[in-house]
Amino acid sequence: MSSRFLSGLFILHGFLCLPHIFAEEARLVLLHINDTHGQLTTPREGGNAMSRIARYVADQREQFPGEVLFLHGGDELSRGNALVRATLGASSFALFDAMGLDAFTAGNGDFYDGAPNLLRLAAGVRFPVLHANTAPADPSARWFPATTVVERNGVKIGIVGGGRTVHFGGPEPEIRARPFNDAVKPLLGALTNKADMVVALTHQGMAQDLLLARHYTGIDLVVGADSHTEIKTPLSFQHVANGATNTTWVVQAGEHGGHVGRLEILLERPEGAARWKVKSVTGGLERMHAGLPGDEKMDALVQAWQDGRMEGGPPRGPDP
Repeated sequence: MSSRFLSGLFILHGFLCLPHIFAEEARLVLLHINDTHGQLTTPREGGNAMSRIARYVADQREQFPGEVLFLHGGDELSRGNALVRATLGASSFALFDAMGLDAFTAGNGDFYDGAPNLLRLAAGVRFPVLHANTAPADPSARWFPATTVVERNGVKIGIVGGGRTVHFGGPEPEIRARPFNDAVKPLLGALTNKADMVVALTHQGMAQDLLLARHYTGIDLVVGADSHTEIKTPLSFQHVANGATNTTWVVQAGEHGGHVGRLEILLERPEGAARWKVKSVTGGLERMHAGLPGDEKMDALVQAWQDGRMEGGPPRGPDP
């Protein structure tokens, strides 16, 4: 076999592999918190977690423009401090809105003041409040969306939210509920058709998140809550189907704003392909310690709410 022929084979092989060589790459920076329980505006160690988190998120957006996604896994309104309880959560939602939160999943504790209160709060902010596994018995009644799609750095991220529920008592609409892991399966097909990657933003605890990650191949990332678990590095579960391997990662960021979860997500798209695919997820937890700088604008907003100078500010009602 001549050297010229062998050279031609190598050239042909290289040409056939060009789509892989010239695959595009995109990066996302995903920040997440959960189970804050109204503690973010409580002064501690010379400041408050709300201010530190706001500054950290703003710094990340400045460092990685157009790449940052910021999510909350729920349970802000229950067991809150005096400000949160006096405003029935209006202060918290206004502050999250000012921080540019991209999506919030309602935790079980966020329903303690009633679904109408949570619906009112959701109507006043720009970020969606998601809950896929509950719905009013009256289909014409207003309720929370199950999913949303957010675009960052040219990548479409589909987010489905939901989790543990509580008894809907009092003057509530009649609500039908089922486990989140059962509710999410029929939603994945439509969501994957609209998005390059799928995030399950859950409030159901570590055990249920692990079941979700092990058994549902259409989910790239589970951002969890409810069990107050500090996952220091993302957990991964591989799925093999039709000769292809896909991975689902699981993360959670503890409680009370003590940490912000930070992930760098690398995606790739072969030349000519229409869709991005998640290549890797790396990162962990960033501690919001007292040595971190705060955000002056956020400090001023918190003070305005504490002084009762904001709409919906205290006094609002007795602590239940």
